[in-house]
Amino acid sequence: MKDGATVRDLPLPLVLLLCWLAAVALPAAPFAQERAGFTAVQAEQGAVVYERSCSSCHGPDLRGSAEAPPLSGASFLAKWRPTMMIELYRVTVQTMPPNRPGSLSEAEALAVDAFILQHNGAVPGARPLSAGAQLRIGALLDPASASGAPPAGNVVAPAGDATTAAAAARLTALRAPLARLTPVTDAMLRDPAPDDWLMWRRTYDNWGHSPLAQINRDNVKHLTGAWSWALNSSGMTEFTPLVHDGIMFMWNYGELIQALDARNGNLLWQYRYQMPADYSRNVFYRTKRALAIGGDKLIVPTTDMHLLALDVKTGAVIWDVVTDDARTSRRVYNGGPLVVKGKVIMGASGCAPGIAGCFITAHDLETGKQLWRFNTIAQPGEPGGDTWNNVPAERRWGASVWLPPSYDPELDLLFVGTGSPFPWSSEDRGTYKPAGGGRNGDSLYTSCTLAIDPDTGKLAWYYAHLPNDTFDQDYAFERLIAPVDWRGRKVKAVITAGKPAVIEVLNAAT
Repeated sequence: MKDGATVRDLPLPLVLLLCWLAAVALPAAPFAQERAGFTAVQAEQGAVVYERSCSSCHGPDLRGSAEAPPLSGASFLAKWRPTMMIELYRVTVQTMPPNRPGSLSEAEALAVDAFILQHNGAVPGARPLSAGAQLRIGALLDPASASGAPPAGNVVAPAGDATTAAAAARLTALRAPLARLTPVTDAMLRDPAPDDWLMWRRTYDNWGHSPLAQINRDNVKHLTGAWSWALNSSGMTEFTPLVHDGIMFMWNYGELIQALDARNGNLLWQYRYQMPADYSRNVFYRTKRALAIGGDKLIVPTTDMHLLALDVKTGAVIWDVVTDDARTSRRVYNGGPLVVKGKVIMGASGCAPGIAGCFITAHDLETGKQLWRFNTIAQPGEPGGDTWNNVPAERRWGASVWLPPSYDPELDLLFVGTGSPFPWSSEDRGTYKPAGGGRNGDSLYTSCTLAIDPDTGKLAWYYAHLPNDTFDQDYAFERLIAPVDWRGRKVKAVITAGKPAVIEVLNAAT
């Protein structure tokens, strides 16, 4: 093309027309081969995986058993011939085998599907089966019905034959809910629609309350199952789905993100993050509490310390930010993010002995750029750094952020809870005595509630939970610090032995 122009520079309709003209110019036999949808090698690989993972239930001849339905023959064909290939793939990759659902990799699941298709009479071709294959299974089983090219002069309707048109119509209908997704604004996050669940506990205050009233004490006994979705049981599930405009966003063990039609459980798209093959942290650290949503982005923290932004309508990666060297530090993300004022707030966890202390970061929602970082372990020379009784910086561990933060829009403060310190015991921490002695350290900012300015990452105040083994019955003390003037207020918390904590919010002039 002239002046270095490429296909990318052409309007989409013209690109489609060029692709159509190229397709109809091919001989009939090669065209049919391309439409077959899988390769002989892929089917052979699938036979190996099937024998290992599927034959004990479905039988070596795919005829089924008392424990599993047949994968060949009249009943299988009657059920699956009218459906889309992506639906068979979804069942295979997400629910099989039943004792380890989701344990098959994408390539293994596709290979098994190719083997099943071949066993049912489909002819291998030159193109491997892909996870996004948008073709009716009947067309794969009967390639002749879908391989004939339209008349050479018919370039006005490049939609293909009736089978392809029907498949395209079904795909359009399947994905229609995605077209209705609206961007999630700050106003929506502050006051979500009753049928939306936009964050871990639905609202910034983390109450976890839904205002929906259609289900109540009188009719709850009449509830019946509408649909089900298999979760990967080879790991831990501690996840709360998000729902927006009727789309449910799921995390599934194995770093798999899925968008489902909440009405019927149809899979609309999925994205799998590939963990490094040599990653070694155990199953406990590979779970998630939540995802987050803001604008047109679904925010996904990975176990190995990436923050991803996925397009809510397609699952495509918009940005990918690495916040830490997970191999060196062995920190993990298994809490959950929060979107506040155009920022993604996320805390690290897994900071056990031998691992550096944890942190909280804020990132620009549009670009992923880090805006600030707060270390949850007070370092020597920093405020609170003298509360570890001279424990060296490299031995100050803990303060993991296991849960998503909460947020108060009125005070404009984030509230973040931190985990316990390491060493566990204040007795151990007390072995590092300052000159002249001194009481056991508070080990800031472990076991604390932190109030943080979302714009700057600066600490407004903290509340430290009193360890039982250091409680002095005659000791009354203040465990909360504050600026002299925090946006027109002064905050103080007083804890007295044997009495509940009292948190006082005073005027700055008091």
